[in-house]
Amino acid sequence: PVPIVRTFLQTPAIASNFQLDGVVTLCDAKNILRQLASYDTNKSDKVVDEAFQQITYADRIIISKLDLVAAGEAVMVWRKVRAMNADARIVGVIRGIIEPRELTELGARDMTKIAASTELETRSSEGHGHGHGHGHGHGHGHGHG
Repeated sequence: PVPIVRTFLQTPAIASNFQLDGVVTLCDAKNILRQLASYDTNKSDKVVDEAFQQITYADRIIISKLDLVAAGEAVMVWRKVRAMNADARIVGVIRGIIEPRELTELGARDMTKIAASTELETRSSEGHGHGHGHGHGHGHGHGHG
């Protein structure tokens, strides 16, 4: 997600014509716990790493396929996702049914605030001799499993 947000922030032609409204991540309830457990034991797996990053950077998390898991597993998925991202709104989906408004008009990204924050972080890190910024941007992603 971070490279996509940086593209929005650092490409004038994109930044002047488009607005990043927020990051929506899709989690497959049937597979996400296995994917994340694999990430915990094998951090070199890029596919699982992507799922981890997408959950932690999301403004809204859609947990799909809840109809394919037992109630106890659904609760475990929700708790794991919530522990990874305490701020995102989590929406459960059964049989693929979701209100379109859950995917649009998030209002989570004020690009002027993000741009100012990124500029401040870059200046701050340069002052400490790091030579790199610590942008915490968000992009649109889907965790698949």
